[in-house]
Amino acid sequence: MSTSHQTIASRCGTDLIGFNPFPVIGVVLPSGGTAAGGGYVVVQGQHFLPGTTVSVGGTAITPTSMSPTQMLLQMPPGVPGAVQVVISSPQGCPTSFTYTYY
Repeated sequence: MSTSHQTIASRCGTDLIGFNPFPVIGVVLPSGGTAAGGGYVVVQGQHFLPGTTVSVGGTAITPTSMSPTQMLLQMPPGVPGAVQVVISSPQGCPTSFTYTYY
C-alpha cells in the first residue's frame, strides 16, 4: 500500500461506533453529457455531509444542492472522453465515478 493510501486508510477507516466516513455512490444519472458543460447530474447515495467536496477531472466544483443522500451537480465544460468525478468527505475520504463527455 502506498503512503497516500495508508494515510487515507488511517483517516478514513470505520470508527469505533461503526461509522464509515466514505461517501457512498448508488445511482448517477445521466452518466455523460455534452463537452460544452452546463448539464446536470443527480448523484444518489449516502454520507453526503456538510463539507463534502467534488471535483470533475481534477477541477473543483460546488454542488448545486446537496442532502445526506442526494446531490445535484452542474457539470463544467470538458473534453470528449471519460473523466473521474471524485466526491470526498470532510475528512478527505474519496470515492468516485466515471462521467463521459461527448
